[in-house]
Amino acid sequence: MLDFKQKDELLKDRENKEILFHSIVGSQNYGLDNKNSDIDTKAIVLLDFKDIIKKRTYNKDIKWEDNAITSLKDLEEYKKLLVKSNINILETLFSKEYSYNNEFKDEIEELLDNRENIANIDPIRLLKSERGFSFQVYKKIMNIGMILILKIAIKY
Repeated sequence: MLDFKQKDELLKDRENKEILFHSIVGSQNYGLDNKNSDIDTKAIVLLDFKDIIKKRTYNKDIKWEDNAITSLKDLEEYKKLLVKSNINILETLFSKEYSYNNEFKDEIEELLDNRENIANIDPIRLLKSERGFSFQVYKKIMNIGMILILKIAIKY
C-alpha cells in the first residue's frame, strides 16, 4: 500500500499539471482508519495558459493499485466548491497531512490560516453539507459493524 508521501511523488511525476496542494481525506482525518484502510487524497492543480484561454477545466480521479482514490480539481473548481461550503473540499483545509508547491507557500499558508473563516462563508449551506456528510459517515459506521457496539452500550 502506498503511503501519502509516495502518492504525492507519483502524482507529481504522473500528471502533466502543476500540483498546487495535495492532502489526505477520509478515514485518516477522523480516526476511523484501520490497518486495511486505503489512503484517499485530493489535489488542486494549476491550469496552464492554453487551458485557461480555452476555458478548460480539470476534474479527474486516479484509482491507485491499492484501490485508494486521488481526486484532482483545478483551482477555479476548487474555489467554487469552497464558496459553496462543499464539505468534501473543506476537508482538505483541515487535513492532518498535506503537501504544497513551495512556489505558493505564502498563499497556501494564508489559505490554511483562514480555513475557519472559509468554512463559515455560508453557515446554512455548511450545516446542510455537514448533515449530508454525517449521514454518509453514519452509514459507513453501520456497515463496518459498529451497530453491535452501540447496542451493547445502550444495554449498559
